[in-house]
Amino acid sequence: MSYWRQFKNFDPVNGQVPYWPFGKLSGVAWRARSLLRNRTKDQIEQIANTASDSIDEYFRQAKDEEIARLEKEQEWEFLEFDVDGNVRGLNSDRENELDFPTSDNTSDLDALSESVGTWSDIFDDGSPDPEDYEYFAAMALWKLADAIYKVTYSYDFKTGVDVKKDRQKLTPSDLSVAGECAIEAMEAVCHAANLRDARRQEDRYQEKIKAAEKHTSAKVQKANDAKWEAIQAQEAKQKSENAKKMAALSKASRNKSMASVLSQWDQDAALQKLSAAKAGNKLSNWLASQDLEFFEPRTVSLWISAHKKAKSAD
Repeated sequence: MSYWRQFKNFDPVNGQVPYWPFGKLSGVAWRARSLLRNRTKDQIEQIANTASDSIDEYFRQAKDEEIARLEKEQEWEFLEFDVDGNVRGLNSDRENELDFPTSDNTSDLDALSESVGTWSDIFDDGSPDPEDYEYFAAMALWKLADAIYKVTYSYDFKTGVDVKKDRQKLTPSDLSVAGECAIEAMEAVCHAANLRDARRQEDRYQEKIKAAEKHTSAKVQKANDAKWEAIQAQEAKQKSENAKKMAALSKASRNKSMASVLSQWDQDAALQKLSAAKAGNKLSNWLASQDLEFFEPRTVSLWISAHKKAKSAD
């Protein structure tokens, strides 16, 4: 039975569960309430209503899909038509020959398992939507309420009220139906607990993944930093070595040009009679025509002046 005001006679939050005739029902209630401990009575009732609507919608959709299949495959004998020849629904006389989910061959638990999670924003106050397991915990409570009702009340159609039963006059049918409801309540709360445990395990697994990713990320970052520092150190070393090589090459080139200039000066008496400035100008022009590094006249003049002083000292 789907939810239909079962909590009118049984408070899902703190309603008492009779020990007789099923002593384990109080344990079912405790487990379901534990899973719903953060929910109010009104919220639990809304969860139950939503679960019931989801079950009804599942069966309606299954029936619509079966009708569509029969029309497509032209199995008209299983369909019922109106006076205009339009399909009105299934042929009730042959419906039991068909194989699709109905409330007669599929339990509420199985139907809800197929349809749970399709609803959102079910609370008007903006409270967080229920977890999947909360729907089954609410189902356990309304099935438990069904079991209690069957052995406690009967509906008086004349007065339209529930009247208490005499326990001594309970029929085997009363106990059988109540027992079925009790079993369904137990199955629902067990399913809810399994879903909750699976969710917790998934959450722990995700936390471990995040922690591992964080650790790996930090480890990789550290390795990358060390690698980058090594690259920078290598580049700095290379730059220093290159600078030394360039300095050495530059000095060697300078010395070669200076030696050639001074050799020319030593061999040319006319140059020696000129001032260092004029001789530097001429030899700078000469240097430009040679396969040597070029230097400005001022630099060449300084070479000549220093060379003359050195020769005079000798």
